[in-house]
Amino acid sequence: MEITTTVENGVCIAALNGKFDTASSVGAESKLMGLLDEGKNHMLLDFSDVAYIASSGLRVLLKLAQRLKTEGGQLRLCSVNESVGEVLRISGFDKILDVFAGRQPALEEFPG
Repeated sequence: MEITTTVENGVCIAALNGKFDTASSVGAESKLMGLLDEGKNHMLLDFSDVAYIASSGLRVLLKLAQRLKTEGGQLRLCSVNESVGEVLRISGFDKILDVFAGRQPALEEFPG
């Protein structure tokens, strides 16, 4: 999985590309937690190019959300496709994570 980052209005936007599965979750977790270590505590994960998420990817999201909450930050997801959205719904993650249709609406919800 490739993760490219940009910062917009104090929000770290991480665009994920690939499958968020067992093979990629360790590297993704390392990269995303590294961003937190750098002090980026408002994070938007853009799922535009994520075709699949496995339970290992969900675990990374949960761990990231918990750490951000502990550190006074926030996590948002955007541009989730139908199959990934279904996994989030079935697992109940849509109730614990903020999921937005697109990048702009998600950015507007961060404190300015």
